[in-house]
Amino acid sequence: MVDGTHRIARSLVACLTALSLSACLSVPRGSGLGKPSGLRRPVDRMAWIDHVKISDFSVDEKNVVENSLTINLLEYTREGNYFRAVNLLPGELGDDSVVLHFEFQSYEQKRSVHPAYFPLALLTLTLYIWFGGPIGVDSTRFFATLLVEDREGRTLAEARAEKSERHNVSFWSPDYALPSGIEGRTATVKDLLDQCHRQFLEKES
Repeated sequence: MVDGTHRIARSLVACLTALSLSACLSVPRGSGLGKPSGLRRPVDRMAWIDHVKISDFSVDEKNVVENSLTINLLEYTREGNYFRAVNLLPGELGDDSVVLHFEFQSYEQKRSVHPAYFPLALLTLTLYIWFGGPIGVDSTRFFATLLVEDREGRTLAEARAEKSERHNVSFWSPDYALPSGIEGRTATVKDLLDQCHRQFLEKES
C-alpha cells in the first residue's frame, strides 16, 4: 500500500513538474482587439492606417503579428467612429487626409507558474486543479505611440500610452490554452486614439 502511494506521489510530481515547465515557456503574441466603446463625433478627415510597427525585439514572427494587428487597427478605428472614413495605405491622399502611424515599443505577453499551484496540487492530489485553483499568472505590458500626420508629413497629433495587466489563470479559464492579452492591447489602442481624437476636436473648437 505504501509503495502504491509512493508511486502515485512520484507520478504526480512528474506530471506537475512537466506542466510547470510548459507554463514557463514563451507564448505566441496575440493581435486581436476588443470592440470600441462610446459614441464619438468623428473628426472630419479621411484617415489612412499605415502598417503598424512593432520594435520589441522579443516578438517572434514579427511580420505576421504586425500584419494581423494592422487589419485589426483598421477595423477598430472604423468601428470606433474616430474619423469620417478610414482606409489602409497605400492609397491616394487628398487635402483632408491624415496618416496614422502606430508603433509598439513594448509588446510583452508572458505566462508564469502561480506560486500556489505546485504545492497545493500535490497536497490535494490534483483536486486543486480540477476545482479551479489558479495554476498560472498571465502578464502583459504594452507601450505604444501614435503619430498622426498630414499628407506632407507634418505632425497634427501625437500620443503615448502604456498599459500593464496581470491575472490568474485556472484550468477552466477561457484563455487557459493560449493567453490573449486582448484587454491590455485594446486599452492601449483606445488610449492612443482617444488622445489624438481630443487633440483634433480641441483644434476645431
